[in-house]
Amino acid sequence: MSCSFTLEHYRNILETALEAGYVFRGFHEPIYSSEGKSIYLRHDIDICLEEATEIARLEAVTGVRSTYFILINSPLYNLLDESSLMLLRNIQNKGHWIGLHIEMLPKNWTG
Repeated sequence: MSCSFTLEHYRNILETALEAGYVFRGFHEPIYSSEGKSIYLRHDIDICLEEATEIARLEAVTGVRSTYFILINSPLYNLLDESSLMLLRNIQNKGHWIGLHIEMLPKNWTG
């Protein structure tokens, strides 16, 4: 199977994992579980919260939960902006988890 990088192809990947008996877990859940095979699915949202909500919607209708790590110092979105918070609430309301993605500044950065 070749990868076309489309939402439909992503749906196929998720459905294949579910059919194979994988359980999707959050990063706050135990790594070792008696419930069988686990997938800890994460998305680092560095660029676009709007596109992340589309992925979250697809995962929700497929029955998959994942963790969305948001970049707190993103130059492309502002986490204090109400529209960003609404998008994050939308992702969370679909049953997904939200975490923080932090990129440290280079040691020689002077601001």
